[in-house]
Amino acid sequence: MTNTAPTANLGYHLSQLAEVLVSIHRSNQRLILIVGGDWQQRTELLKSTAAAHDLTYLSLGLPLSRVLLDLLPHERPLAVEEQVVAMAGIGSRGLALDHVEILFDPDLKTDPLRLFEVLARDRVVLAAWPGEYDGQRLTYAEPAHPEHYSRAASDIQFYSLEVMA
Repeated sequence: MTNTAPTANLGYHLSQLAEVLVSIHRSNQRLILIVGGDWQQRTELLKSTAAAHDLTYLSLGLPLSRVLLDLLPHERPLAVEEQVVAMAGIGSRGLALDHVEILFDPDLKTDPLRLFEVLARDRVVLAAWPGEYDGQRLTYAEPAHPEHYSRAASDIQFYSLEVMA
């Protein structure tokens, strides 16, 4: 399911996303990817939604990179999921994940979407998607780029900051 709307009106997006959050509590799917817009718009929407709905806002990039730098390179892939789960907090009502680009680092051998799904097993997870969504597939980076990621997305709920043509 994809909701679409113009990018300019934060109040509009907050009210629309609030409706999605109400409906998501009645479903088994607790993951919503925020797509479209630019990173600032996604961040603003995630921070505002987290504050309004008592969700934990987590900007993942810098804190995760600091933790992983303390580990040997071969230990990092094994520690990613454990560290992200620890940062998300146990028993939090929900999570707003932002700045997730570190998860696409090929040295970490992590499937970002699978990690989001793990986090969403016991809480609502809103996650900013830094790549593209074409209505069928999620992608991140160009195919020749080492961080390239592509996955069919028929089973995922989206909220779009773009107007779909």
